[in-house]
Amino acid sequence: MRVPLSSVAAAAVPSPGAVLLYLDDFAGGLCRPVVAEGQTVRLGDPVGVSDGGAWVHASVSGTVRAVRAGALIVENDFRSTPGRSVEPLSSLEGVAREPVLRRLSRAGLLTADGAPLPEKLQPCHALALTVLTEAEAAVYFALLHQVLGGVRAMGRLVQPRKLLLFYDRRFRPVEKAARRLQFPVEAVAVDGAAPELDQRLTGRRLDAGVTWGDLGCLVFSPREAAALFAAIYLGQPYVQQAVAISGPGRREWTVRMAPLGTSAAHLLAAAHRTAPTVLLGDAATGRILRRPDTALGKRDGLLTCLTGRTLTPAGPG
Repeated sequence: MRVPLSSVAAAAVPSPGAVLLYLDDFAGGLCRPVVAEGQTVRLGDPVGVSDGGAWVHASVSGTVRAVRAGALIVENDFRSTPGRSVEPLSSLEGVAREPVLRRLSRAGLLTADGAPLPEKLQPCHALALTVLTEAEAAVYFALLHQVLGGVRAMGRLVQPRKLLLFYDRRFRPVEKAARRLQFPVEAVAVDGAAPELDQRLTGRRLDAGVTWGDLGCLVFSPREAAALFAAIYLGQPYVQQAVAISGPGRREWTVRMAPLGTSAAHLLAAAHRTAPTVLLGDAATGRILRRPDTALGKRDGLLTCLTGRTLTPAGPG
């Protein structure tokens, strides 16, 4: 029997012994590494910077063990020592928004199209949250407080003309849950076969090389919205990844929070899943994971177990 998506809960995985961080800046290039082998880093410290793309930050505290072309490895000291730049905000009341917006643009955050958060966040004509797939719905319900909190906070910061909720008609509870937002939401039901979001938001197709953000439309998936919450209220850059795990048989969903750069094998073991065939992505467009030790990057939010079984955990978690 299929487990209702609205009952999916998120759980943190045990921190891995090391993480592999890709230096992709999501703007067509690579970040410049700003750390060297043997250097000690703290959680949230920048380890790769870019002039116009998303920065990369240490997702664990520890020691840099290798700096390779396009990636680096940090050995975990299991202390989670926070970086000096981490400044939590308990509230946005009385807070100047410009410094917060500047911090967000350097926090390594992405929008739903995989582009870095725009450097210029104003004017913002529309702010949209998309819940169009089962994986997005699983993360939406598992991290509901963070997802809606991130959207609400971003709305206060950029003051868009419209706040839009795009969801597939299969996920009716999404609209009901979104009513927890403290300001009006224009809820628009979007069929999976409907015209692209760019047309719905801007009235035309995006030209090559142009993103929604370039047109003043910021679109976030639930994963990115949860990352906004962490960046705004906890002062954390993009250092944690929400990964939805489906299967076997797509009958069960689980959502796990893991440090960015955690391997797929570590995540599956923490979720008590075993499968000889695992896809990075969904069954239609995903690719087979040839190496279980493949580290997950910012775009990798779904693991699909085509076969196998769910193991009964020996204890809590």
